[in-house]
Amino acid sequence: MSRIVAGLAKDGLIDVVVDAADARRMQISATAKGKSILQKGRERRIAYLASQLNRLTEQELKDLGDAVEILNRILREWD
Repeated sequence: MSRIVAGLAKDGLIDVVVDAADARRMQISATAKGKSILQKGRERRIAYLASQLNRLTEQELKDLGDAVEILNRILREWD
């Protein structure tokens, strides 16, 4: 984990603030550059998913909607 954090910091994707009372603890936050990369990745994934959903038939979309309802019910019961 330390190597990952160090690499992200080196690339300017995160800011790291070490706890003054305990050097083992750090607060990590995304920089503007890091947030931008995350947002672009989300946009690409959403665009890809939308393009794939647009290829589905009406029946496939209905089936997918039904499956989502089943999964939502299962997850509500888990809480």
